[in-house]
Amino acid sequence: MRKINKKSILVLTDFSGYAKNAAESAMSLADKMKMDIILCNIYPVPAVRSSAEILFPTGYEDIAKQQSIDSLKIEKIRLQSILKRDTDISRIPGLTIIDEDHTFSTIANLIKKEKNITMVTIGTRHHQGNEFLFGGGINTIVNKSNCPVLLISEKVLTDAIKTIIFATDLAIEDIKQLKLLTEKADLFKSHIHVCHISPPTPIVIDFNEEYHLSEFIQEMGKLTFKKISFKNIQGKNIIQDLIEFEEETHADLLVLIHKKHSFLWKLFHESKIKRLVTNQKSPLLILPG
Repeated sequence: MRKINKKSILVLTDFSGYAKNAAESAMSLADKMKMDIILCNIYPVPAVRSSAEILFPTGYEDIAKQQSIDSLKIEKIRLQSILKRDTDISRIPGLTIIDEDHTFSTIANLIKKEKNITMVTIGTRHHQGNEFLFGGGINTIVNKSNCPVLLISEKVLTDAIKTIIFATDLAIEDIKQLKLLTEKADLFKSHIHVCHISPPTPIVIDFNEEYHLSEFIQEMGKLTFKKISFKNIQGKNIIQDLIEFEEETHADLLVLIHKKHSFLWKLFHESKIKRLVTNQKSPLLILPG
């Protein structure tokens, strides 16, 4: 693959309706943030269970690759027509396609290596298995990526991002990502609701938790971005409370930080959280931890 010379948003597509929503969301962001767009299709590659049993018919790989290239070209034309219709002609983002063979694993390695890929967008389907974040493929991207991953389902993310929910467990290192988020929020003139997600209050007061809360709010106060507020979501019905808060604030974007061993990230592997993710109409942005 040729070197990527400009800051770009990588769109992983399977040409479904959700994937098209993701591509259109990427266009809105690229236009606002002055980035280019790269389209890539990941499709199953031939695998062998044993020396005698092949899962794909002979010639599948060549046919699949050609279909992928043809579909990428059609999608590129569709997106270019939208860009020309809706974007100032003087600053239309560049749009290229990756037509080499790629698996989720090779793309994840590319994202990690290529510094000019600044975001990945993926269309998520509600029926892609039981694994968190709709299957191992997206998990591979999230686990290996050193840039934000944006998951889009029903709702296209436009440049009118008015309300953002930033979920945190009060880890002080989250302030760094919050600061970076405020820079983007300032560009979109958004309001950020910082939501502290925590388990039910223990019988014995946790003074350590109170200290972290005080420290986090103090660091928040040092941010120059002022369209920001704080909310505590605590108890046994965290997921339902978060869903209700999303609806109450008409949130355009939910933001999480990927930290495997945090309470918040573990929560997103429990069965209850799948209800939030599978019913997630608003886009979900996962920041690297």
